Amino acid sequence: MGKISDPQIVYCFREKAGINSAKNRGVKLAKGRYVAFWGSDDLWIRKHFSPSRSILKHTEMYEQYLPSRLTWAQMDSE
Repeated sequence: MGKISDPQIVYCFREKAGINSAKNRGVKLAKGRYVAFWGSDDLWIRKHFSPSRSILKHTEMYEQYLPSRLTWAQMDSE
């Protein structure tokens, strides 16, 4: 695991625990207003959450699933 320089990103490792255990631990350790899970097969680009921020700011829901899908052409243009 490489070094992460952003203090808002916390990496915690749990040996022999499943994905749900890891996510539950992440929620317990979270200190911010939002929680995002980054899977090993996920690709995030700069401004990944920009479209989601306005949705999250203007809703009373406590839980949201915000899917995002980009093509390589869209990523190249950003």
